[in-house]
Amino acid sequence: MAQLQSNGTYRFEYTELAKAQRDSRVGGDMNRTTVFGGPAPSYEATVTEVADGIFVDEQGRKYCEFKTSAMPDFFAYVVVDANGVVLQIAKAMLKDAQ
Repeated sequence: MAQLQSNGTYRFEYTELAKAQRDSRVGGDMNRTTVFGGPAPSYEATVTEVADGIFVDEQGRKYCEFKTSAMPDFFAYVVVDANGVVLQIAKAMLKDAQ
């Protein structure tokens, strides 16, 4: 997969790796804690913003954060390699989001 680009439309899927990444972040900065949910196991959405930088979780997995047209107020994240190339993509939303 290519690097995540603003205004690109992607197919998002829930994955076990992404759920594990979510679980690893619980208990961290509550403003950045994410959980998975939603009506379907996969969907399409347009990326509206990509956060600067590549982050690393407690298991050493690299990820980047972004916003989409489906959830414009909340950051989701994708697992990436060292160059920011997307390895796996999944939707995330804040715990209290409706």
